[in-house]
Amino acid sequence: MRRSTFLAMLGLGGGMAALGYRGRRRIMRRLDRAQEAFGAGPTPAYAKGPRFPDGPPLVIPKTRPRLWWNAERLERARRWYASNHFAPRDDRPMDLALHYVLAREARSARTLIDWAMAMAFEVGGVASDKARWHGEAVILAYDWCYDQMTAAERATLIPRWNGYIETLDAKPWGGPGMESNNYFLGYFRNALEWGIATYHENPRAAAILQNALTVRWRDGFLPWAAGPGKGGVPHEGTQYGRLALNYFTIPFVTARLLGRDMWNETPYFKELIYYFIYSMTPAKTVNVLPNKPSAKPARHYETFPYNEDEFWGEGNSAAGMDVGSFLAPLVEEWEGRPIAGLIQRYLDVTECEVGRYAAAVAKKVAPGRFDTLPLDYYAPGLRFFYAKDSWRPDAMLVTMQLGLPVGVGHDHLDAGSFQICRGGRWLTRETVSYTELLAGWNNGPREDGRLPIGHNVVLFGGRGMVQRRSGPPAVPRLESRQQHAFAAVDLTPAYRLRQGLDADREGNPYVDTVVRELLYVRPLQALLVFDRLRGSGREGGAVKTFLLHFEAPPKVDGPRSVLATNGDQALRVLTLAPATVTYRVVNEGTPVGLYRLEVDTVGAPVESYFLHVLAGRDAAAPDLTAQLRDAGDTFEVTLRHPTKGTALVQFRKGMASGGGAFGFAAAGAAPPRPAPLGEGVQAISVGDAGPVWA
Repeated sequence: MRRSTFLAMLGLGGGMAALGYRGRRRIMRRLDRAQEAFGAGPTPAYAKGPRFPDGPPLVIPKTRPRLWWNAERLERARRWYASNHFAPRDDRPMDLALHYVLAREARSARTLIDWAMAMAFEVGGVASDKARWHGEAVILAYDWCYDQMTAAERATLIPRWNGYIETLDAKPWGGPGMESNNYFLGYFRNALEWGIATYHENPRAAAILQNALTVRWRDGFLPWAAGPGKGGVPHEGTQYGRLALNYFTIPFVTARLLGRDMWNETPYFKELIYYFIYSMTPAKTVNVLPNKPSAKPARHYETFPYNEDEFWGEGNSAAGMDVGSFLAPLVEEWEGRPIAGLIQRYLDVTECEVGRYAAAVAKKVAPGRFDTLPLDYYAPGLRFFYAKDSWRPDAMLVTMQLGLPVGVGHDHLDAGSFQICRGGRWLTRETVSYTELLAGWNNGPREDGRLPIGHNVVLFGGRGMVQRRSGPPAVPRLESRQQHAFAAVDLTPAYRLRQGLDADREGNPYVDTVVRELLYVRPLQALLVFDRLRGSGREGGAVKTFLLHFEAPPKVDGPRSVLATNGDQALRVLTLAPATVTYRVVNEGTPVGLYRLEVDTVGAPVESYFLHVLAGRDAAAPDLTAQLRDAGDTFEVTLRHPTKGTALVQFRKGMASGGGAFGFAAAGAAPPRPAPLGEGVQAISVGDAGPVWA
């Protein structure tokens, strides 16, 4: 589709100039990404599996309010209000709705109704932000303030919102195949709530409700949650992915009150709880933006970032109101089970904000303990692997991003990347961006931060994985053991272009094979990164580059050694292979940019390897040392620390992951005896008491 056609569909054909430079850039880049996804595509593979059963019917009363409330919850909320009086602002629709329900203040209802009646907009474009942003508040105005609304106002709203919902439900963008997209979830919420709120007086309510429960839930979201979504990591990232979770809250609590427990029709929502817990930094952490001097770093519990996020750098990503308002009702949902205590612990530790409507009925339970949980968590759908050495605040936590989102519509090209946090500081992380530009490879022309240049990956000739790739990465091996966590990911399909496309223009013509192995040694707080690389034979003198990102400029203090200090924490980076490398530090510029270490190898054979050791420590603590022995068909690495012990690691050479061994001995013990690294992927499941590794 032509870009001008897209702009016209968005209603921006003549108004791009009014958006300003950043707004225009954002729209144009988003359109570039959306063009291929736009339009009804083939049925996703995950939707072709076994059909999920229909749940029990909703028993919808004629009394009001129907959404969120029953008599007991209303009484509980009014007791809360008795000691939590508030005067709602006229620009806060949710607070206006709540104030009328609890205080019966007619002015609040009239202000909200007038706002809802004025909320009219076009739905002729690709998608509708206003429907997603304001739909719930309009529906609550109808349901919670029904007795203050005139018959004429109700007669106007019903056909108007029938039209909005049914028109948007029929659009490809945000439709089936995009189950983890915020538009899909926003439209689902609107339809479910509107069908319930207007059920007995709206001739289209039953059809709207049925479409939400079958097309979007039974045939769309449930198969996605059992496949790509398994493990609970929201695919759209730390901004929209988390924000959109609130779209489940009021409709699912309502469904439970009306006889259907949708929270428990999939394990996805329990898996989400463990995602929140494992993706949280071990201690309050500082986010440093080195190119934004106006930023004032503060310590908050943070979330390991991924995918598009334009607000993460402002801090407090683990405890925003969107998070708290989603989690707080689940304490009551699973009250009496250990998982409720774990949610309570998360809310308490992060000091999560909770919206008034959720706080008014929130129940609290005795907090659980995180240190009863395993040290590692794996989400098999998105293939994110979280590994740490303890639950203490000074723990080192590693996130391995082994897969790519499905059903989103846009993503970052970051498969195989990893991030590390220790002691309240980021030792290495991605450059968190939405559509910000960064200095390109080797200080070249600026590139979009969503591209590989913004992540800890490998480049061939300055290029990484591609957008229109031949397939997703594969994880053939993964295991969680007492002393180590290990994963292997075959990134080759993500670096290769789909057949029939121009590899020189859109792809990476220099790549044949990319396989990355990551081994986290818990007692030494060290991550080994082993990259198996084969060029296509076309690269000639093309450079292979290993990327790392830092919040403070790293210091090259040896021919194969770098020290990156961030506050009172440090990361020692040792390049063990290849024999000859060149280090280069690039300031990425722009407000979100970091310092990027580029480790180049030039003139390497078609088949070659990168082998790096990344050891975290207190800035004043002694270093870990690493020694490499090339044993012909095997690399053997000995890691030694003066007080923590010794590890022996073996990586078998070749372009396919296989074999290898690991052993550890505490300081003063006999030399380590390595045992084989696992073959295959260790299974993990979740329950009310935590993840369980097979």
